Order: sequence, then C-alpha cells, then structure tokens
Amino acid sequence: MNMVKVLIAAFILVLTMACNAPSSGQADIVLLNGKIWTGESDSSFVQALAIDGNKIMAIGTDADIKKLIGDSTRVIDLNSKLVTPGFNDAHIHFLSGSMILSSADLLATTSLSEMKKVLLDYAEKNHDKPWITGRGWQYGFFAGGMPNKKYLDSLVPDRPVFLRAYDGHTGLANSKALELAGITRHTRYDGFGEMVKDTNGEPTGAFL
Repeated sequence: MNMVKVLIAAFILVLTMACNAPSSGQADIVLLNGKIWTGESDSSFVQALAIDGNKIMAIGTDADIKKLIGDSTRVIDLNSKLVTPGFNDAHIHFLSGSMILSSADLLATTSLSEMKKVLLDYAEKNHDKPWITGRGWQYGFFAGGMPNKKYLDSLVPDRPVFLRAYDGHTGLANSKALELAGITRHTRYDGFGEMVKDTNGEPTGAFL
C-alpha cells in the first residue's frame, strides 16, 4: 500500500468515526453547498461538512448539517466548489538519511569548535574506515560562508574526508580526497553545480 492510499484510508476512517459518533453540540465551522470528496471511491461525494475544533464532526446533506449550526458557527457557502483531504509532504531521503547513522553526524553542531570535536572523535573511534564522511556543517561556521580544504587537512591529513553541508547541497573534501579523485587545478567541470577554485585556480575542496 503506497502512502497516498494510507492517507486516504486514514481520512476515510476519520470520516466514518465522525459520522457514526453521536452529535453532542454545535459545529464551529460548517461547509455547505459543496462537492466534498470523502475518499471512499472516485465518486464518493457529500454536500456538506461540519467541523468541531480540529475534528470532522459530521458529513451529509445541507439539511443534515444545518442542524448543527449555532449562534457562533462560521458558515461557509462553497458555491458547488470542490473540497478534498489535505496532503502534507513530510518526506525523507531514505538512503542519505540512513547513511548519516554510520558517518560523522554534524547536524547538532552549532560552531566550528563543536564541528572539530565531532570530527576528531569520529576519526579516532573509526580507525578502520578508509574514508571519513559526514553531514551537517553550517555555512556560517566559515568566513565568507564557504569552507576550505585546509581546515580539514589540519584535522585529518592522512585519510580522505568528504562532508556535506546540513542542507545536502554543498560538499567539502580535504586534499587527500581530491588527490584520490584526481582533481587538480587543471580539472574542469562544466556540469550542474560548481567545483570551487581560489584566485590562483586551486580547488578549495568545496563543491556546490
């Protein structure tokens, strides 16, 4: 079952519980004269809907739902417009997200000194790893907002290091990683993004 089906099933359950529950008061909001899709099938529509707080109180015809209108009820005439369940996309990049669990997690660091501590601790505890990888550094940690390979070289000079920024859109490599990748001042990259070089044409280790 895919996520859309799960969400629709949940919406149907809420509607079913609301419709079967005894009415115990007046609605806060009432939607009338609409085309309200319940999600039960492609053609399952009702005319009106009542809301109590943040819950669906009842669905049915205009005549049914008007019985729940009180002095303080907000009534909205939909003028035959469509109403559907709202879908909120709280998503995750599963592969990259799971890889953080076995790499240097910098997401909670709030300063360059904290980042340094996490990296050194990780490198010390993972002598067997040929690469040091991680994610989570902030642009504001570095002057001008962009880091340089020299910083990583000073911490881990003997193993390749590649760290992604907190947003996943920028990477930072140390000199060892650039060497293994065959990246030099003569390397050209014309694809999407940018391989950052300094004023002398040397790769800084930053990749946008």
